[in-house]
Amino acid sequence: MSYDVIIRDGLWFDGTGRPPLTRSLGIRDGIVAEVSAAPLDETGCPEVIDAAGKWVVPGFIDVHTHYDAEVLLDPGLRESVRHGVTTVLLGMCSLST
Repeated sequence: MSYDVIIRDGLWFDGTGRPPLTRSLGIRDGIVAEVSAAPLDETGCPEVIDAAGKWVVPGFIDVHTHYDAEVLLDPGLRESVRHGVTTVLLGMCSLST
C-alpha cells in the first residue's frame, strides 16, 4: 500500500484517553489511512517523517476563542493550525454574542 506521507515511530495519542503507544501512520490524500504497530512499507513514499521521541496527536479542538473578527481577516486561522488546532468554536464570547 502506498502513502503520500509516513510518520514513523511516533508516540501516538489516539484521542480516547488511553495511554500512548509507539505507532507509524500512513497518510494518503490528506487522511490518516493506517495506524500500525509494525513498520509501514516506505517504498515510493515521497515524505517519511521520523517521529521517534515525538508526540503524534489528533487535531486539537479550541472551544474558547475570540476569532469572530480574525476569521474574516485570516479565514484559514493559520496561527491555530500552526499549534495543531483543527477545529474552533466561534461565538462563545466576543463580538458575536
